[in-house]
Amino acid sequence: MIYANILGNPIFELDQFLNLSNIDFLEKKAAIQIAKHKEKISVAFSGPSDPRWKTWLDESTYLEVKNSWVNVEKNISKDLADDWNSLTHDQQLYYTLLTTQSKSLNYGLAIRTINQGVGGNSGKFHLKHLSSETVDTPIKKDFDFLFDWINDQKIFSEIGRCQIFINPEGNYTPIHRDYGDRSRKDQFIWMRFNKQKNFFLYDEESNIKHYVRGHVCTFDNYQWHGNDPSEFLGFSIRFDGLFSEQFLDLTGLNKHFY
Repeated sequence: MIYANILGNPIFELDQFLNLSNIDFLEKKAAIQIAKHKEKISVAFSGPSDPRWKTWLDESTYLEVKNSWVNVEKNISKDLADDWNSLTHDQQLYYTLLTTQSKSLNYGLAIRTINQGVGGNSGKFHLKHLSSETVDTPIKKDFDFLFDWINDQKIFSEIGRCQIFINPEGNYTPIHRDYGDRSRKDQFIWMRFNKQKNFFLYDEESNIKHYVRGHVCTFDNYQWHGNDPSEFLGFSIRFDGLFSEQFLDLTGLNKHFY
């Protein structure tokens, strides 16, 4: 059951409200910049865990990587402590994936990120839509063309976090949700280009996957979601922010958020 759909839709498709005439150019331009900054791609994980609610559907006995990381750090042996402390946070997450039965959301490339975040979170995950709580990363200038496209269509009144998610060929995103709190209503758009990411919202009761059909959408990220393995490497981009009044009126989303 989709508990908190958006105006009767598990996934609210946005293509009809946007100018996507240059989507192929945006894909190629984004791919060039992702390739240029390949060394900055890091392990990705979901939002904050809440002990009252599960944020990942159980597949086996594994933990999500950021939760497993806590146990690894706590139990690292004395003879490895210096080596462990010499690693960056992302390197420690990668070590965790290598040595435990944990999983991640595959990989991410941050364009704008939460200010003073530790691994992109630091207890401010719910504020990631605010410009005042987020900062540009050093690579942001190379993705200004995407922000120009966003601003030309007056989607947001302000933009917060911007994150690229990358799924290598054959990899999938395990089913998860960003919050266990149903009251959260994040404002964001999710973009894909060549449709190589088979993204879906999952109805746990009926075991039905509701797949995204177009290039751009939004959804309630309290809901379970993930993506199926694809034959080829795929990437998507999430922009968090505050929707402009013009965009809310155009799409009818003002009836959902206010």
